[in-house]
Amino acid sequence: AEYVRQAKPLLQSFLATNSHVLVVGGTGLYFKALLQGGYMAPVPPDPIFRATRENTPTAELFDELRQKDARRAAQLYPTDRVRII
Repeated sequence: AEYVRQAKPLLQSFLATNSHVLVVGGTGLYFKALLQGGYMAPVPPDPIFRATRENTPTAELFDELRQKDARRAAQLYPTDRVRII
């Protein structure tokens, strides 16, 4: 969000005066957010879930995900805590 907040006005300014603009740095997610709008997660974050699982081992969280959504679990590494949560 901070990247888009800072980059969008600059991009619009450059595009108003130049026919070519080269945007570099960041990841595909940054460019997608800049050009297509904000990124929406498949499910909004749940602060209560996060708070209650803060000390839960990643392997246990992965097992819980696998039981609730095996298809999504198959797309993730069992050690990718951020995406598992």
